[in-house]
Amino acid sequence: MHLLGSCLSLLLTLRYFTNWVRQPCNPIEVYLNNQPDLFNSKPPFAIWCMALSIKLLGFNEFAVRLPSAIFACCTGLLLLVFVKKETYNSWLGLGSALVLFTSTGYVGWHVARTADTDAILAFWVTLYAIMGYLVIKSNYSDKNKIWWFFVALTLACLTKGIAGLIGLPAIVGWWMFKTDKLQLFKTATFYYGILLFLTFVGGYYALRSYYTTGYAHAVWTNELGGRLNWQKELNPEQTSLDFYIKAYINQQEFLIWFYWFLVGVIYLMYTFWKRQRFGHYFIWVWLVMVTLLSFSATKFEWYDAPLFPIMAIALVLAINQLTQAIHPQFAKAVFLLFTLSGLFLFGKITKQNIANTGNGVLNKFMQRVRIEKGINHHIVFINKEASFNLFFYMKKDKLEGYSNAQSLVHHQIAPNTLVAVTNDKDEYELASAYQLQLLTQLNDCKLFKVVRGRKN
Repeated sequence: MHLLGSCLSLLLTLRYFTNWVRQPCNPIEVYLNNQPDLFNSKPPFAIWCMALSIKLLGFNEFAVRLPSAIFACCTGLLLLVFVKKETYNSWLGLGSALVLFTSTGYVGWHVARTADTDAILAFWVTLYAIMGYLVIKSNYSDKNKIWWFFVALTLACLTKGIAGLIGLPAIVGWWMFKTDKLQLFKTATFYYGILLFLTFVGGYYALRSYYTTGYAHAVWTNELGGRLNWQKELNPEQTSLDFYIKAYINQQEFLIWFYWFLVGVIYLMYTFWKRQRFGHYFIWVWLVMVTLLSFSATKFEWYDAPLFPIMAIALVLAINQLTQAIHPQFAKAVFLLFTLSGLFLFGKITKQNIANTGNGVLNKFMQRVRIEKGINHHIVFINKEASFNLFFYMKKDKLEGYSNAQSLVHHQIAPNTLVAVTNDKDEYELASAYQLQLLTQLNDCKLFKVVRGRKN
């Protein structure tokens, strides 16, 4: 009866929400240039967070980047609290957070410092990975831990779709390995959690498919089957299986920590059958996650963002266990060196981040045009492809009282029109059709005045 009542309540809520979104623009659909966006098929939890931030702080770079920064900080705090509580050692908790915040692949571009989904996804994946361990520790009897596991799993999928499931195969596999796993299937909360996940995640995809024609096909192309196959438009060149391992080493995404991590992995694998501690669990989760990412044909540097918190936990636990096995005093000396290295790297990275504000060339170019040069006329931006940075700064330009529009090169452009380009390709096509006068430029961003109409 409780299960039936919960189902009816969720269905009534869903129906109310469906009626509420029956309007030209609704929070279920994701829009690009006032049209439903099929290129971005991910659910909009991250966009909801950014929209709320913009409502509170205005339309600016800080507002759209703030949610990523908040979730990134919360992930570090989560590591600190969890490791401290499980090991009864505050320094180990601090060490895990330091490792995370000194990993350039995590605190850099497209994750913690930019308005993207990956820092938010990393938080939810880390949370449900931790809850997956705590569910086992409680012998599958702690209902609150089971609830939090499914809440985090649901919000991970509402943040980045199928990518939110990246840690699930490893956790389910570990659960199945435990001899007392049947206790989980005897717990009603487990089935309530599944219902919660299917209602909100399945309900979202069903609603968006209802409102957006072609959305189901876009999900298959962009999220499900598409990512497993090579997508030339995303990856011009096919990538190797060791793509992410090379990024840790060659691009120093995990800095010196990766070598410590390898030592820890080898040690934990050696001691796996002797004593199973929770360090082994996080090594297992990382191994499965990095394997799934590696076998996906479409790869990007930021796809491994959820792996960094898992690696930070596993690294600290593994090195601590290894050094304790050698000698307790040796463990203290190693961890002191470990902490000093982390503080040095944290200070260095923080200094670099302060020096590099992250504001792109386009933002500085618009400031030069509108403020330094005092050009208030209507500007036509020549751009053939979806450029989210350009759309953002065009919107910001309009909100500041200026006029602009986007156009393709082959459209008829009248003499004396101001046109802007952001890449060499668009500039070449524009110059081949019109006689132009350069007004100002910043790197590849250039502002021209059309002197004559289309050439014969």
